[in-house]
Amino acid sequence: MSIAATLLRGAYKALGTKKLFALPEDELLRVIEKQNRNRGFFMPTDHKAHYEKRVINGFPCLIAREKPEPAKRAILFFFGGGMMIGPDKGDIGVIRKLCLETG
Repeated sequence: MSIAATLLRGAYKALGTKKLFALPEDELLRVIEKQNRNRGFFMPTDHKAHYEKRVINGFPCLIAREKPEPAKRAILFFFGGGMMIGPDKGDIGVIRKLCLETG
């Protein structure tokens, strides 16, 4: 196993992530709701890419482009929260990297 995988595995164990999903559904939803209170839609303020917010079917979406004009292709990025846990600011770096590397 790689060092990164070992560290990630250790972090998940320390955080008790596996135990969290063993909770009864109502308790799990309470924990998720508590986590989401501090998360909302985050609009980046850096000038490393062009950012735009659009609401699609009631969900706020972030569009990141290398240039202000629309690109010929797109990447639809789902960060992995399972439509339950909102994204955090760390996801912006991944999105920006994808947009700059793919044009």
